[in-house]
Amino acid sequence: MKDTKSGNSILYGAAVIVFLLVRHILIEQEFFVKWLLSIAEPDFWVLYFDPIFYAVFALIFVVIQRKMLAESVRDLIKNYKKYIPHVAVAVPVTLMLVVASAITISSFGIGDSPNEAAINEAVKAAPLIEGLTLILIGPFAEEMVFRGFIYEKVRCRIKDNRKLLICLWVFTAALLFALSHSDPEDLKSLKLMASYLIVFSEGLVMTVLYEKDRNIFSSLLLHCIINGIAFMK
Repeated sequence: MKDTKSGNSILYGAAVIVFLLVRHILIEQEFFVKWLLSIAEPDFWVLYFDPIFYAVFALIFVVIQRKMLAESVRDLIKNYKKYIPHVAVAVPVTLMLVVASAITISSFGIGDSPNEAAINEAVKAAPLIEGLTLILIGPFAEEMVFRGFIYEKVRCRIKDNRKLLICLWVFTAALLFALSHSDPEDLKSLKLMASYLIVFSEGLVMTVLYEKDRNIFSSLLLHCIINGIAFMK
């Protein structure tokens, strides 16, 4: 699936920028928090901000990139015998890397990342809603942002399939994916940043899989499976 650039690129890019701004900048701003609190109580947003946030952007991405998604579905149906085995291999590889990462950081006395701890608390409070967000809606929105847009926009400009440049971009894109799960305060602590090694490992395999198949549904399926396993543990 080579043509992931179809659809309204300007609107898609604008939606991605807003997604990242809300997730990492606006949510920290006092005026934005006050606006949210004018709509509902804090307890409501603790439970429902992520589901609403991801659902809204998932819908936006579907509308904007409906042609690309339809093309990706057709490609998946046509080449599922190739893509499904790739995903089947990627799942145990991801799990092995996750386990290795967890052992590595725990050996330095580093526990769960703040992001993982927050997700665990949210799942306990609202398992059905958070489960739907964690397993389906969240992965779709994140794949559309990080593999479908950020990775693809740079990847399509790497000429002649230069392997070194591709490898560097795969690593960088996985790092950006991991950093996107952190908060600004986490950047002040090397120990906190190291706790995101697990997310980096997951993002690395997802990006490699996307590079191999160039179909958003390959990395999306892997993302959903890995999050589903995490949800069930």
